[in-house]
Amino acid sequence: MKFKLSEDEVRLLKILEKSGGIASVDRIASEMKLTSDKVAALALNISLKGLLSLKTEEDSIITLTD
Repeated sequence: MKFKLSEDEVRLLKILEKSGGIASVDRIASEMKLTSDKVAALALNISLKGLLSLKTEEDSIITLTD
């Protein structure tokens, strides 16, 4: 399946790849210089495409899927 991703979505995926596939929303937001809400929205959009799974715990965690 092919998906069209925004530039920010691609940046988010690259950051996750560099971090071993898992990172907190706050860490990604800091690296991307975006708000945590914006990063969470990007991750949600990507997860709807089946490329990410989201885990909500004490800290919001984003995990790459296989």
